[in-house]
Amino acid sequence: MTRNLLFVAVLAGASAAMAQSVAGLWDASVTVNGLEIPFRLELSGSGSSVEGAFFNGDERVTSTSGRLAPEGGLLVTFDYLGAKLEAHWKDGALEGQYTRSGHPYPFRARRSSPPPRPPRTSPRLRACGRSAPRAPKANRPGT
Repeated sequence: MTRNLLFVAVLAGASAAMAQSVAGLWDASVTVNGLEIPFRLELSGSGSSVEGAFFNGDERVTSTSGRLAPEGGLLVTFDYLGAKLEAHWKDGALEGQYTRSGHPYPFRARRSSPPPRPPRTSPRLRACGRSAPRAPKANRPGT
């Protein structure tokens, strides 16, 4: 009895940890006719319940349902599109397929990287030994 309870607790903990680890933004792609189509994917949720959304330009397309299996399987459905996303963990990424209208397409996603930070100070022309070009005298204010 204790062994069974421990097994259930481990599965529940693994499912919760997996849900936390998939939450966030992902740089994803679907391959259609040999062409890789990149898009941003957002996953959120708690426990085994997951919500997904992808971005088509500025349009956010939200899933109708989603779940995360204890062994790492992800299923997100978009019923109004007749589509579903099925993926699993592989080498720190999500891999699987996106199926729409019965046609499966290879899918892959990696965690989104934050954009690089801008430099602390802006470069100045004088720093490289030159001065900024001046407008001709006739175009200067006050002349």
